[in-house]
Amino acid sequence: MPYRFFFLCRFLRRRFLRLCVAILWRLRFLPQGIGTIPSNNDGVQLQTRHTGCVVYLVHANGLEVPTDASISRYRVFEYLPCCRILRHALLRNAGTSPCSLTSALRDMIDTHPIREIPGHRYFDTSPDLDTTPVVLLHGLLGVAMEWNPTIEALAAERYRVVVPLIPVDSQECRSNLSGVVDYVRSFAEELELSKMLLVGNSLGGQIALWYCLRYPEEVVALVLSGSSGLFEVEVGTITLRRRDRNFIRERAARTFYDPVHVTDELVERIYELANDRARALRILRLARSSLTEVLNDELRHVHIPTQLIWGRNDQITPPEVASTFERLLPYSELHFIDKCGHAPMMERPETFNRLVLDFLGRTIGAPVECAESAV
Repeated sequence: MPYRFFFLCRFLRRRFLRLCVAILWRLRFLPQGIGTIPSNNDGVQLQTRHTGCVVYLVHANGLEVPTDASISRYRVFEYLPCCRILRHALLRNAGTSPCSLTSALRDMIDTHPIREIPGHRYFDTSPDLDTTPVVLLHGLLGVAMEWNPTIEALAAERYRVVVPLIPVDSQECRSNLSGVVDYVRSFAEELELSKMLLVGNSLGGQIALWYCLRYPEEVVALVLSGSSGLFEVEVGTITLRRRDRNFIRERAARTFYDPVHVTDELVERIYELANDRARALRILRLARSSLTEVLNDELRHVHIPTQLIWGRNDQITPPEVASTFERLLPYSELHFIDKCGHAPMMERPETFNRLVLDFLGRTIGAPVECAESAV
């Protein structure tokens, strides 16, 4: 009898601990933790930061990115400043695999480290190159590393590629489109960028258009892909209204022709954003601003070469939107990519980069030619 009682208590204790962990996990009451782990990348030290169920890897240059797997796979719980019993329970279920950055992000960090100026963080492939800068602008829920294939393709041809990390969910952008355009303007002024070629996807395309309309002398050409500004199906805003990973995955899949691009990392990033009320509200306000500040009557004033690259299977800004852009923009050319959704630079990077390089060659010329003409 005493033995049965002992084993029953032990069983109930384990179940109780598991229940506590599940509740804390679900309600995101686990405190933040910081730890340092070695990476597989030339011994560079990475930090881990976790909030609730999301583990972030923090590179030495300050870039944070959610890991591409569940927190339970990583032995980072030893850094939790919580009670010993809970920490022990967590460690029992933790794996021993070392954390590592996704290959795309690791390549970007190694080749082009994040640079900082007051109030801005960005990638710049060739800061000393005196040529026309190609500035890449990501969308509402996008991140800079989505441009990695394009960065590599353009940098290989010796173009200077600049990618600002636009904090669309911060107070710096004032939660409206005008604030984001002002942010990009201050960034360009700090870096003394002029005569730029702007490349924008989704909201980034709308930002590029408004920037061009405000400062026409500063932009020599545009590349727009899945650009908002005329009509857009509300996917990102609806996604943020539901704190459910399966729902987020389903809605995010509409961004792509092939749902394989909806990674766990992407779902976790959006999930965390949806669970941060302040950031989510700022994103929602910016999305509403994007829907109200349409460009129908303004596009006729864009008198520079504009390339439109569209996924033929885009569900967010359908092909009809691309055709309307082509009709309203005086100097535009439209290219459709088959079996491609809202983000061609991610789904069909080879085709997308080939079209962009061809357009760059016809508008701003080869980088060597640009450098010689500047001298």
